[in-house]
Amino acid sequence: PFHKSYIEAIKRPRAALGGGISLLRKIIPKIYIKIFISLTSILQWSGEDWLL
Repeated sequence: PFHKSYIEAIKRPRAALGGGISLLRKIIPKIYIKIFISLTSILQWSGEDWLL
């Protein structure tokens, strides 16, 4: 019984980890896109300042 519960205990975090990773894969690109857009807008503003 102990061995079985031990395997179940190992399986559970793995499933949770898998769910977390798939969630992160969905969230991270959105975060990166937001950062990229904000960075490009900042670069554009600084570029305009340089042109002036």
